[in-house]
Amino acid sequence: MSQQEKSEERAIILGDLDPISVIESLPPAVFPVTAKVELNRSSTDDSYHSEYRTPEYPVDMSVPTEDPYIPTQTVYFDNPAERPPSEVKSWRPTEFVNKIGEVVDFYEDETNLPAENLYLSGLCVVEIPSRYLSFDQGQPAADPALYEDNAEMTLAYFQGRV
Repeated sequence: MSQQEKSEERAIILGDLDPISVIESLPPAVFPVTAKVELNRSSTDDSYHSEYRTPEYPVDMSVPTEDPYIPTQTVYFDNPAERPPSEVKSWRPTEFVNKIGEVVDFYEDETNLPAENLYLSGLCVVEIPSRYLSFDQGQPAADPALYEDNAEMTLAYFQGRV
């Protein structure tokens, strides 16, 4: 690490893992960079396998319901700090909230899985100094002077359920 770079660790507790409410509640100078989103399979509606069960076997084998699930996936956001990998779409926060809301509606209307099973398992955000904050069609954006001045940005990483 060079003399000009600073590294500081602090703990912040993310009290809510709902991706929509977390993204919507970010302050204007804080931009999401990446989010790891998942919706686990439900185990409440699973049935036990007819043959492989206790006490004949040491464990019960569960047969999951046929509801779709979302394995852990990384969502990349349009942000002032990092570009997404090539050929990967970056999402504006409002666009993400709208589209993930459609996914939640699908789970509520069409499946046996509770939409609350959709949660953040990781989040990276960047905070820019407020003097470099501007607005583009009502949405927060980084002013080009942020890059011209080579201003500092703060990245924060959160880990959800493990």
